[in-house]
Amino acid sequence: MRNRLVEGKEPFEQSGPMGKGKRAKKRRPFLEEDGDVEQSEERPSKKPRPESSSSTDIIKKYKDLQKAQEVNEKSYLRTLEERVAALERENYSLRNALSIIEVIASPPLQSGLNMFRF
Repeated sequence: MRNRLVEGKEPFEQSGPMGKGKRAKKRRPFLEEDGDVEQSEERPSKKPRPESSSSTDIIKKYKDLQKAQEVNEKSYLRTLEERVAALERENYSLRNALSIIEVIASPPLQSGLNMFRF
């Protein structure tokens, strides 16, 4: 089946008078197919394809991603270290408080100072 242009039909017809800054609307030409004259359907608008990245762009994005992961890992480790340090300080303070309470609550020493009698 061969398609050929129908004689006397213009492939690009203007739709109305052209104004300033307007372009003629492109229309697909009429096609004749085995004696039947029909107008070809207009194609739906194509979605723009995403630009393909070059290999250098991909490598750069990969390295940036690795750096971001390292930074996140370091900050996570830092926060863990800060938490451990805070818990150690709290533990130290609690041990000091416990030792003071034990000294106060213990029976007075027989040999020496009897300051803590109640």
